[in-house]
Amino acid sequence: GGRTQRPVGGGPVVLLEASGRFGGWLQSTRSPEGAVFEHGPRGVRPAGPAGVAELGLAGDILAVPKEHPAARNRFLYLGGALHPLPSGLGGLLRTVPPFSRALLWSALRDLLTPAGTGPDESAHGFAQRRFGPEVVGAAPQWRPWLRTGVRSLNRGCNELPVRVALLGGAGAGTGPL
Repeated sequence: GGRTQRPVGGGPVVLLEASGRFGGWLQSTRSPEGAVFEHGPRGVRPAGPAGVAELGLAGDILAVPKEHPAARNRFLYLGGALHPLPSGLGGLLRTVPPFSRALLWSALRDLLTPAGTGPDESAHGFAQRRFGPEVVGAAPQWRPWLRTGVRSLNRGCNELPVRVALLGGAGAGTGPL
């Protein structure tokens, strides 16, 4: 998997997409003020320089150094406002909007939450049990992983077994994670 194939002979190419738009998880929208919002992954990680060259993208890659402000500063657009996310351990200890308490508590909750007791649970339920409803509801970048498993977006995902979402079906129904 993950290899590209080049058509031989330059024949026609038909691209089929189940959703209403092309691009998979990558999705950009522009606000009326002109700001661009990325709703999907922050970047594309091809299989190293060889993958970039094979796809013919070498001239299109925009590398962002780790020390650049764009790489260090993360924001969450929620409720019509940008909220800076904490960076570093100190930021996890302080309460920052839009959260009602320090994110360290959500991390500790994940470490202290016992494994599920049912035969299986939805991906949405798994994340909510481990991190809490506030973090899951405020994390739009998780929506593709949860298969839009936020109740307001897609009720069906709340029944998607976590083993199916994480393992592509392998091990579904074999016990708690």
